[in-house]
Amino acid sequence: MRLLFTLLSLAVMTGAQEAMFHTPVSLGTTRWGVTETVNLNNEGMFAVVLPEHTMITTDGGKSFTAAPDATIALGTGLVSTFPQDNTVKYSLHDFGNSSAHNPVTGTSRIVSPFANFWEYTNDGKLVTSVKNKTVTFQGFPTPIHCDPSYGACPLRLQGTGSVRLHDGTFVRSGIVFYDGTPKAPKATSIVCFRSSDGFTWDYTGTIANATDYLESEEGPNEHDLVLLDSDLILSVVRLDGGDGLPDHPYKNYTYTVSTDAGVTWTPLQFMPDTGCARPRLAMLGENRSLLLMSGGRMRNIGTDDVFMWVDWSGMRGNPTPSPEWEKFSISYYHNKLAPSSMTKFPSNTNSSKVTVTSAYTALVQVDAARR
Repeated sequence: MRLLFTLLSLAVMTGAQEAMFHTPVSLGTTRWGVTETVNLNNEGMFAVVLPEHTMITTDGGKSFTAAPDATIALGTGLVSTFPQDNTVKYSLHDFGNSSAHNPVTGTSRIVSPFANFWEYTNDGKLVTSVKNKTVTFQGFPTPIHCDPSYGACPLRLQGTGSVRLHDGTFVRSGIVFYDGTPKAPKATSIVCFRSSDGFTWDYTGTIANATDYLESEEGPNEHDLVLLDSDLILSVVRLDGGDGLPDHPYKNYTYTVSTDAGVTWTPLQFMPDTGCARPRLAMLGENRSLLLMSGGRMRNIGTDDVFMWVDWSGMRGNPTPSPEWEKFSISYYHNKLAPSSMTKFPSNTNSSKVTVTSAYTALVQVDAARR
């Protein structure tokens, strides 16, 4: 399958509760699941990482330049982003089967055997390229194992999330494989870490453990994190997006909230009429007043479309808020606005018998003033 990665920009006005989509732009071909988008400064600069090259924009997606020296071939590689002082440093790791368990402390840790590390300035120039930068994840309370067939070998960062707290602390998540469940021996779990420098990460808590969600054949896996206006951390989690064995079920997204910077998390709650694969989250506006979510692959209701959801209130509420979504069809706006030369979503997109898209998306804020 030949997959295209296209950019569909929009302006969202909170007062009028209106989403205005703009003409999509094609950035090139990709492979199933092999795309990452890295926000570089919240002022219109971001990178789109494709299998063969990385595209950089400094004007909110109006124009792009290739950065061949910073190509990231994801595959089994794992991407981390560390925003610091108006620059973003991001790196490729390959932890391999490198986990080690300490029987004295009862904890496990992972140290990357290598890392390629890049840093960009505000004008899109590559200023640093460092190899062999050690990255450590430590303090796992349970021995972790390597399951390359599910991408957690022994830690997967692709399709996960990270936030930065007001005190500068980084909080990020990862997908790990413990021992699965009796019905689904390959089921994965999601854990949470904190770091002050982006290189040494300490385990803080478990977001979702496979043993707590026996109905999931994949186990909690792809997800995202976002810091809400209330300073709570929201995580939206995939439980089943068609890859589970033996039944390959599809289940809508679930969500959980942490009130203590990632140490504890509420039980997962299903969200009706939402996607099934790789959710992405973003808070827009200078005061983070608007919550967006993207994803799709809702074959449980007969569609392979890509969607965006908006919570116009930014998920405000006490003591623990719940999201209220308005849904937008991305295939509709893409086909409506795309030039005649651009590939369109086919008419059978809304058919559960075909595979039109991976439903792997990204959300990037490019202009705080436009919200």
